[in-house]
Amino acid sequence: PVVQNTTTLEYDLTSAILKVTSKEVKTVGFLSGHDELDIDGQPFERFRQSLSQQYNVRKVPIEDGKEIDPDVATLIIAGPRQQLTAREKYEIDQFIMRGGRTVFLIDSISMPERTMQAAPLATGLNDLLEHYGVKLGNNLVLDRYHDQASFREGFVTYSLPYPYWIKVIEPNLSKEHIITSQLESLTLPWASSLELLPQVDESIEAVGLAKTSDAGWTVQSPYNIAPNNRLRPPSSTRKSYTVAALLSGVFSSFYTGKDIPLLESSGSDDDEMPKPADADRTTKTESEPTQIVVVGNSRFVQQGRPGGEIFFLNTVDWLTLGEDLISIRSHGVTDRPLKEASESEKFFLKFLSIAGVPMLVIAFGLVRFLLRRRAKRLVEAYGMV
Repeated sequence: PVVQNTTTLEYDLTSAILKVTSKEVKTVGFLSGHDELDIDGQPFERFRQSLSQQYNVRKVPIEDGKEIDPDVATLIIAGPRQQLTAREKYEIDQFIMRGGRTVFLIDSISMPERTMQAAPLATGLNDLLEHYGVKLGNNLVLDRYHDQASFREGFVTYSLPYPYWIKVIEPNLSKEHIITSQLESLTLPWASSLELLPQVDESIEAVGLAKTSDAGWTVQSPYNIAPNNRLRPPSSTRKSYTVAALLSGVFSSFYTGKDIPLLESSGSDDDEMPKPADADRTTKTESEPTQIVVVGNSRFVQQGRPGGEIFFLNTVDWLTLGEDLISIRSHGVTDRPLKEASESEKFFLKFLSIAGVPMLVIAFGLVRFLLRRRAKRLVEAYGMV
């Protein structure tokens, strides 16, 4: 037993103590069956190891029309690429009504692997989210503050600033909520905007966790996301866009006053497919107090940036356990983004960089010239230096 990494030692010890002293190990479920993020794949391996230290982590299929298991404390819907049926949305809705915590990581575009071609993506979840209080924009968000992205052409790999990889930095990360209060930056690749809708029920609290700067803008389909695309942002429509939001409170069901959706058949062997006992089910119309987190992007989970990893794990921890582990994990964040500068500050720094050095050389030469002339006069007057 040798401690090889002291960076996470405090978190590992606290997590282990919390796990062995808990009465039960909670389950974090990942929705499956719609080409979502594969938790068994290599890009997710590090996250799975981190989550497995504290939770049972497993996939949650819902295509059979059965209720989501009650042992699932938090449900992660991470980047579905196929449209959900009305019955599957019903099961998610009823999970939330039973008090289940839910994280929606939703992409608005589909992009085949190893290509730079994007097309609008319909997941079928927009109306459900809008009912709860968040409208997902059918767009891509860009920002003057963005990260570097790496691209490969043939055998050549290069990096360049890429406005589609928006970088949310302070003070655009909410300092009022512990999920983001200690984060320094969060990079979201190809993200969509979120609009927090007015809440009819005052018991529901909506918080924007992450926003772009005031220099953000959006583009609509057709998308040109090629790295060599020279983007010309509009000068008059720039503003701040919310890209991650948290809703807390008591929600009403999307299916209040509606029949339970029928289970759609696969088109073969319908008679042999088991049918759920819908006659014995009653739609729950009001939720227990719960929380919903919505992010207009899922690719940040696989990106490998420190801010994205901490944000995702903080979200899962806060929804499932509370605040016990979040402040400890954030100690390991190492990104130190530059503070946002105003246009006047940027102009001054630019002028100082261009004119400051020549002026300093001229001043040095002038002082040296005056000193040499003074020394020459002393020599002429007194015959000495």
